[in-house]
Amino acid sequence: MAASTSDIRRLRRMTAEPTNATYNEETMAAYLEAWPLIDSQGRSSTEAEWTEAYDLHAAAAEIWEEKAAAVAHKHDFSADGANYSSSQMFDNFMERARYHQARQKALVRTVAKRPVESSESPLFLHIHANIDPPGEDDLTDFNEIWNW
Repeated sequence: MAASTSDIRRLRRMTAEPTNATYNEETMAAYLEAWPLIDSQGRSSTEAEWTEAYDLHAAAAEIWEEKAAAVAHKHDFSADGANYSSSQMFDNFMERARYHQARQKALVRTVAKRPVESSESPLFLHIHANIDPPGEDDLTDFNEIWNW
């Protein structure tokens, strides 16, 4: 599946990227497609009947972080009586990234239980306790209680 043109346009507005100068259509689509959402029927993007939907905020956060990395080397300086605060670009870009990260959807993962329990082998917990067995001199009672 491919990201829709309207989603790409919206992502451009969210990331202040109005032209193809830095991020072309394919690149913007790739950012979107990296963040598929579970559809309203609970289907994931790997299923054939999945209704296409992407997390625009997650994609936007990723782009803002990339933009911040591109200006991270800039620093503040003074020249000819003027002050230049180039580091503000990095701070502003990271603020936008945090804004979108706070609004992205929660990730849903399926976790498989390991080891798989079977009905043939009962679960045995290794529990050790400091107890006095009934009939301290006769361990047969103790063995019967614990099925030893």
